[in-house]
Amino acid sequence: MPIVVASRCRAGPTEPVYGTRGGGVTLRERGALFAGDLPASKGRIELVLALSAGLSRGEVASLFEA
Repeated sequence: MPIVVASRCRAGPTEPVYGTRGGGVTLRERGALFAGDLPASKGRIELVLALSAGLSRGEVASLFEA
């Protein structure tokens, strides 16, 4: 099951920056995807639509990396 990390902040992307326990680098290493500039609400919609369409994990990851 893909996990997408997103933020409700008004500006700034979500990125795998911090390497501490539970930080973005650790989450990326464990397979989490990052929504980038998408707000949490739009990231959730994109993930739901991708899963509903039956996309593979790799295809879902490519949506969030674009």
